[in-house]
Amino acid sequence: METSRVSRETLVQSIVTFSQRLTNATQVSVLIGGEVNIEFQTLERIMKQLNKDAQESFLSKVQPGMSQMGYLPSNTKTSLKPLRDLFMMKVYQCKESRIVKTWENSRTSEIVADCFIASNALKLQEAKLVDVEAVTGRKIKLQALKEHCPTRTEMYIPPSQPKHHGG
Repeated sequence: METSRVSRETLVQSIVTFSQRLTNATQVSVLIGGEVNIEFQTLERIMKQLNKDAQESFLSKVQPGMSQMGYLPSNTKTSLKPLRDLFMMKVYQCKESRIVKTWENSRTSEIVADCFIASNALKLQEAKLVDVEAVTGRKIKLQALKEHCPTRTEMYIPPSQPKHHGG
């Protein structure tokens, strides 16, 4: 039995495409993290193309129904922005980079783990890598835990509209 090799770009495209379809089906935002040895610019290029393809596919499926309800083609895109933000993904890069060890081809290698992918609907902001010792408040002795560090980001929550009390 022969196994085929899959390029990193193809793997990332498959994972993101699956995530976009999952968000369409479940109406839930996603966050994709992990340590893939791929450059940030390449990842951004892949995301732009996949977002464009997914948006064109979504609009082509929705446009006939929206036209029957009286929407102009130019209004369809803006009126469905909350739905589009679920499957439109963005690459977030951490301010600081951190080299971590990963397994590749049965040997260990070092990569820079500094980015992740999330739905636009999450409205995430600046991403930072956080030191494990600072999070736990303890001195870490296990070397494996020292090499990995969590990512911290903030979510923008818009202020709610003032309530009208019928006066």
